[in-house]
Amino acid sequence: MKFYVAALRLVALTLLLSAISLAWTSSSALAQQPRGESWLELPITRVEKSGNSLVIDLSENTKRCTALRVVMSSDQLSWRRLLITYSTGQVHFEEREPTVSSSEQLARLDERTRGRIVTRIEIELESSAPKVPELAVLGTPELRSVSEGDRAAPGTAVEDRWIAVPVFYGTTRAREADRLKGNAKLATYGARQADLSFGRAVVTVPIEREPGSIPRPGWFRLVFDREDPARDFTLAGIEPLSATNWRAQLQAHVKDGQRFKGQALIFIHGFNVSFDDALFRTAQVGHDIGFDGISVLYSWPSRGNVLSYVYDLDSAKAGRAGLKSLMEAVAATPGISKVNVIAHSLGNDPLLEVLREHRQMLDAKKAPDLKLNELVFAAPDVSRTVFEQLAERMFGVASGITLYASSNDRALMTSHGVRGGHVRAGAVPPGGPVVVAGIETLDVSQADTSWFGLNHTTFSSRRHLIEDIRLLFSAGVHPPDKRFPVFRRAGNDQKRWWQYLPN
Repeated sequence: MKFYVAALRLVALTLLLSAISLAWTSSSALAQQPRGESWLELPITRVEKSGNSLVIDLSENTKRCTALRVVMSSDQLSWRRLLITYSTGQVHFEEREPTVSSSEQLARLDERTRGRIVTRIEIELESSAPKVPELAVLGTPELRSVSEGDRAAPGTAVEDRWIAVPVFYGTTRAREADRLKGNAKLATYGARQADLSFGRAVVTVPIEREPGSIPRPGWFRLVFDREDPARDFTLAGIEPLSATNWRAQLQAHVKDGQRFKGQALIFIHGFNVSFDDALFRTAQVGHDIGFDGISVLYSWPSRGNVLSYVYDLDSAKAGRAGLKSLMEAVAATPGISKVNVIAHSLGNDPLLEVLREHRQMLDAKKAPDLKLNELVFAAPDVSRTVFEQLAERMFGVASGITLYASSNDRALMTSHGVRGGHVRAGAVPPGGPVVVAGIETLDVSQADTSWFGLNHTTFSSRRHLIEDIRLLFSAGVHPPDKRFPVFRRAGNDQKRWWQYLPN
């Protein structure tokens, strides 16, 4: 009997020592779990370095949590920015200035009352880590029962009333003195010409708004109150980056795309647009069409003043070289397989020149692969004659080319007056819009192209255009009447276009 008791004690002791050994040999970071709380470890698919950032891939995680911690076993690390991506498509963004020492853990992150499934965490460091540290991601499990009806659809938020949208940018605007916003510094760009420079911004987009709109506070609330991300578009960060770091971050972020896997969207603004407003519009266009690829703004030095049309025209023309360099940099980024481009108003001028030169290089078999998927000319403020001459040479430069023409685009109305009534390529004169072989022309006069610019109109007048862009980029559906029955064939076999007829 004593033998059996001794044997049982020996077995129990062995199991205890094994458990202690297992706990000791597991990541020492987990030993720092807070006591008195229920924390679970989330499955990490991989951890990798990208420039000065640590990217934690949690794409296999299915556990909802109400708070997060990142626990590290590493040498001292100083970090400054954190982005958490959830399965809903929302991005939580925050800036801090703590130092993470060996075996320390980051403080609670993004606490909320209802749980979320986290799929990605990016920690931007002050300087590059010598190696990828051992780490673990912990979450507090949601205690309430979660029914299938509680699960948010992709691209929506469960609780927060705003979403953070990253926007990469390239600009030929001269940089001015930084602005202070809270504890953060925001880079500022004016209307003077400069060499092409790069950076990344984070735009907050309120959940409760009309798609296509960019709500901003009026001057009274902006001066005497402050912006509210729950109802306003705001800038959470604008940070210049070196060309090398910019490309590295593009490469890291392109892996996150699901619906638009491997795709980039370049938006080129038009007349009378400031740099901040161009960031807002880029974020809005990408968010409203559900674009989860890389959104990139090309911003040339517009004065953002309705009385400065001639200045803007000269600036747009001077921005051709910068646009060419940016398009080549985006296309050369590993992981990007398709590049979509939207140009509005005067932004079509530099784009047409880049495409003309690219066509010549293609003919000479010396052109880099720009990976052009869909090109969208939105109400182009270019001479109709010049457009026809250039467009005839564009066949084959992209998978599809679409022209949205309108008789009520406000930017074109301004141009029409300044230019003495000369017809623009994006206008719709009595004889019909411009029609060029290889380009699908849509007369959307009964819709509204102002959502590409900064005019605010009702959602009903732009919802079909938003959905049309989404179908173009996601599936490449051609011609227009196959995308929507509201696009009706017009003209004849010699001159065919499509007309938007909502009723």
